[in-house]
Amino acid sequence: MVKTKVPVSERALVQRLNRHLRKEGQVLKKLRGERWRGDLGDYYIVDEHRNIVAASHVNPVALAQEIGVLAAWETVRDAGEPSAPAPPGVSLRHLTHGSETPARSPQKKRKDAIAPQVLFKRRMTLSVFAPTESRRGRDA
Repeated sequence: MVKTKVPVSERALVQRLNRHLRKEGQVLKKLRGERWRGDLGDYYIVDEHRNIVAASHVNPVALAQEIGVLAAWETVRDAGEPSAPAPPGVSLRHLTHGSETPARSPQKKRKDAIAPQVLFKRRMTLSVFAPTESRRGRDA
């Protein structure tokens, strides 16, 4: 008997963890830059009430299995891995290799397409007044 595992994306796993952690006032965050990777790791937990890092170098898969948001029949799918295998006889090479993409036919312009309209057309005129003796009422 083959035991199949249901794939769960990494993003879905983080969302599940955040729903669980939010009850405790915490949130799981992913580090976006390289500057703090040595101190915080790829994932870290922030306590929102005290505004401090509650845990660093967090493994989301191990944490999810520990608190029970990832079932035994589920596995985490990598970001680059396709969501489902291609059906037999279907090639996905044109999706992964940029040089072998099939040529697309140019799209025709629809006649019934609505042209963008100008909502406000306002002409602004600027008047420059130079201080002259005649304007100040000093006519000599």
